[in-house]
Amino acid sequence: MSELVQIVIIACALMCIPAQRQQPPEIKLLTPSDAGATMISKNGKVVAAVCKDHKLRVWSLPDAHLFQTFDVSDRQLAGAAISDDGHWVLYADYKGVVTVWDSATGRVSLQQGLDRYLLAAAFSHDSQRLAIAPGGRPVRIIDVASNRTLKDLEDIPTTTNGLAFSRDGELIAFGDRDGLRIYSVRTGALISRNADSVAEPLATDFTRDGTQVLAAGGDKVVLFIQTLTGKTLRRLGRTAEVPTYLEVSPNGTELAAVTLKSDNMDLPAPVIVWELASFQQEIEWMPPSGVLGVTWTQDGHFIAATATPDALHLWRLR
Repeated sequence: MSELVQIVIIACALMCIPAQRQQPPEIKLLTPSDAGATMISKNGKVVAAVCKDHKLRVWSLPDAHLFQTFDVSDRQLAGAAISDDGHWVLYADYKGVVTVWDSATGRVSLQQGLDRYLLAAAFSHDSQRLAIAPGGRPVRIIDVASNRTLKDLEDIPTTTNGLAFSRDGELIAFGDRDGLRIYSVRTGALISRNADSVAEPLATDFTRDGTQVLAAGGDKVVLFIQTLTGKTLRRLGRTAEVPTYLEVSPNGTELAAVTLKSDNMDLPAPVIVWELASFQQEIEWMPPSGVLGVTWTQDGHFIAATATPDALHLWRLR
């Protein structure tokens, strides 16, 4: 083989190295205390993080301006969430108190004291409704602006994991010990169930058109489930680590998963992005530390958050 041919082969090989193997672009938000659970709005304009000094801090993006700080002293974090437009920020504690702030004004929009602490919470994609799941109680749908309960779902799940609304807000899905459940938001009635997961589903999301729900958990298998029947349509082969978060991209063509090392949860585990139709893996990113929050933004970027003692780091993987 001539030297010229060898040079051409090497050059072509270098050109074929996927861009995702390089360190992704980063935004750094300075924090006076270690950041923990992090929520990133899907409009890409707001990020909130619960810090170890018992403050919930809220920044605007992309200018990284800290514009709200909420005191959550004497409250142990049970759950947190942010609406797609960044307008609402939720914090729930183990005493059963759920607070939603208006991030623009800093005012409390909603506060409820429940007899059980939250297992999960999620905002609808139009940011108008909130689903909360207290342990041992039905999942409740709330109109955020009016602080009015719209519906309690008809069943009481054993646990609630991966609570997710469909894009049109008409359906809601979550996993429990019996498998996946899908409900009508309007009537509260059970639409379908799926019990094909060997282990309890931990993460769920709807496809863009709402006809399928994706679910994954401790068995490391992603199921594609028909919404109306609960029938398993496809399986994505076992992942190396346990998926704890699933999200379909805004255009419906990609699937992202955050995974967890089941044998040592203190160590970082990969974030993976697949092409949805073919299951071809497009990205496998090993974060420098544990992932604290992720989201697909509405303009198609996939963002993951990690932290160091003095900063919150937002990585753009897409």
